[in-house]
Amino acid sequence: MQENGISASWIGIIMGVTNGLLIFTGPMWGRIADKTSHYKRILISGVIGLSFTLLWFAQAKSLPDFMIYAVLRGLFFSAVLGIMPALGLANLQAMGKGKGYGGYRSFGSLGFMTVTMLFPVLFGNIKTMAYFAACMLPLSIWALRKLNDPAKHKEQVHTSWHKMPRDFYIFMAASFFSFLAEPGVNGFFSIYAKSQGASLQLVGILSGMTGVIALISLSPMGRWVDSRGVKIVLFISFFSQSLRMLITSLIHVPEFLWIPHLLHVFGWAGKEVATIVFLSNLVGERRQAMALSLLVSLRMSGMMVGSLMMGYLADTYNYVLMFQVIAGVSFIGFLMLFKIKSFDHSSGQPVFPLE
Repeated sequence: MQENGISASWIGIIMGVTNGLLIFTGPMWGRIADKTSHYKRILISGVIGLSFTLLWFAQAKSLPDFMIYAVLRGLFFSAVLGIMPALGLANLQAMGKGKGYGGYRSFGSLGFMTVTMLFPVLFGNIKTMAYFAACMLPLSIWALRKLNDPAKHKEQVHTSWHKMPRDFYIFMAASFFSFLAEPGVNGFFSIYAKSQGASLQLVGILSGMTGVIALISLSPMGRWVDSRGVKIVLFISFFSQSLRMLITSLIHVPEFLWIPHLLHVFGWAGKEVATIVFLSNLVGERRQAMALSLLVSLRMSGMMVGSLMMGYLADTYNYVLMFQVIAGVSFIGFLMLFKIKSFDHSSGQPVFPLE
């Protein structure tokens, strides 16, 4: 967008439009999926829509072009981001949910590493990358068509957000506080590393380190969730997120900034797997698409608010105080976990009966 003369202010607005739409379209796709059980159709529609979005982005030049891109991405990205985990879980019932989801999610990290580390070397410019990605993305439909939608239940299922169990709201509130710290894991972390004198190469290594850690740790975290339960993993994970921010603020030598990234094992990988498994068990198969889509919306909301908070603190005070304040705020999420009563439930059935 900068290369096409779009100002930083308008870039912020365009990104805000996308994130704002994701907050609403996520629950919309989730509700449709739970009511119809047509997970694959929604997911394939999202894939095709994202391919078109990338083609549009590759040739966008003006502000209206990029605003249309923001709307398209806000509409279709949530159809993939929210429904894909739900469809994955629906096809992983034969094995432990943690082990199955951890193994499946590892390929997402592999894809992330490929795009962020290999594509820039192969293509050299964003336009060519976008064209290539738009052509490659539909290939996933070949694999998606081999998966099975969950069985459609005859009785009417209430999938509105206000029909969820009490512990669902507590956990979502706790997750929101944890999500506030996510901008400090990548974006603001890289800026802080640069401010401490890190070279561009070191920043790249530190950023790639999170992908490597995620790839290695997702499967072990999944097996641990199955063997030990979600409670201990979630408690350690939420605490790790806060501790990660605090440790980052205490390191002023860029060569040692890899240390807080070690907490990515629990702070991201462990939390990712345990959260998906816990919510699936909590609300049951018939409402898991809605629950997981709401989680996507909540993550976007938390990251938006967290970015605003951290930007203000960094500009008004400094990055050290910014990380320390966000560590304290995200710690509230850890404390809220003590209010949840259904952690010990480990079966695949909902903890609370459907209305």
